Amino acid sequence: MDSVLLWDGREKSSQLLAFMRERAVETALSSLLSAIASDPLWEQLAGVRLVARAHPVPLIAAFGRFTPFERARLQNLSMLLVEAVDNYRYVDYQEAERLSACLAQRLLQRFSRDEISTFHFTAIPRGGHIVLGMLAYALDLEPWQLCDIDSALNERQPAAVVIVDDCAISGVRLQQYLRRANGQDVVFASLLAPEGFRSALMTREKSVRDCLSAESLEDLGPQRLGGGYAEWLSQRASQMGEYGYWIGVLPHFAFAWSEPQTKYWNADVQRFEAGWRLLPARLCLAHRHRRSAALTSERISICDTPHGYLCLSDRVLSVEVEGRVAVALMPHAGEAEATCFCLDGSAAVMWRAAVTCDTLDAAVAELQRYYSVDRQLLLDDFEGFISSLVSHGIAADEIGA
Repeated sequence: MDSVLLWDGREKSSQLLAFMRERAVETALSSLLSAIASDPLWEQLAGVRLVARAHPVPLIAAFGRFTPFERARLQNLSMLLVEAVDNYRYVDYQEAERLSACLAQRLLQRFSRDEISTFHFTAIPRGGHIVLGMLAYALDLEPWQLCDIDSALNERQPAAVVIVDDCAISGVRLQQYLRRANGQDVVFASLLAPEGFRSALMTREKSVRDCLSAESLEDLGPQRLGGGYAEWLSQRASQMGEYGYWIGVLPHFAFAWSEPQTKYWNADVQRFEAGWRLLPARLCLAHRHRRSAALTSERISICDTPHGYLCLSDRVLSVEVEGRVAVALMPHAGEAEATCFCLDGSAAVMWRAAVTCDTLDAAVAELQRYYSVDRQLLLDDFEGFISSLVSHGIAADEIGA
């Protein structure tokens, strides 16, 4: 059995609560674990368990026997969790309405109202339809101006076609539609797009008359990668080839209706892999059709705060797997990987007694229910077990009888 630390919440409880929009760390962790476990990517990690602890230090880890592919996927999840909790953007419906009004103003500043009255407006499914609905009211568009994207691009329009979406990242989806535009004059409009997306798009696509967004998303690449950013960009450009327009590092963001699909480069298999979606169904309409958390509950666990004889280290996580107990001491930043122990047989029984019984006498009495041996011999074995846990840093101290 092995373990991988996915998120260390030391001094980050407030960020977690804000990210999950919860008031208690326990419910925030439960909500986050359920969201991860209902992601289709989690189903591909056969036998892997997701384990968390709320107090005194919020921690999330994965337990299992990992293949190199699974470890790479978990490492991607870990990076995403760290970045998302620390730096994210959530657009609810009220904020989307504000951004749509801002986008309408951007269009009116770029084109006259008479020009806009001749444009056709269409949307990239499905988030684009929500934005287009708001934009249609903000610009007071006529019903005939709203059209299906296939007919808008396949039937040459006399005036520009405004393609609307909720966001742009690399621009791969937009590129797929532009390839069918047959020289149609196009304007692209979105609520959010990266800094530099407009120039990257218009440099490549001569049929695009303009590209407007309500707000720009900061490219975090220079800040995170420093002097290595130029090399990283060159590698990504080689990997992407002609797909998409923009390359960079964006903060995690989501809308009340969807959480954009991100991708990461898996060096082990030399291809892009789908990234994780982290929002629970109550914060994201699209996720309400995902696998029910109830169906995945057997693969997620939140450790209760121990109330027994044993005082565990702040950084210990444990989970029961097929009658055995996996116990791991999570590393601090910069330390080696987690140390994981698999307790079975008498060791598993002793562990349960140590974390559930209030006193040494109570723990030994519990053990006597399983083993018909001399009490002193049982006591000696139990104290030896506790001492071993202390020596490995699993137990911070012993509570006296």
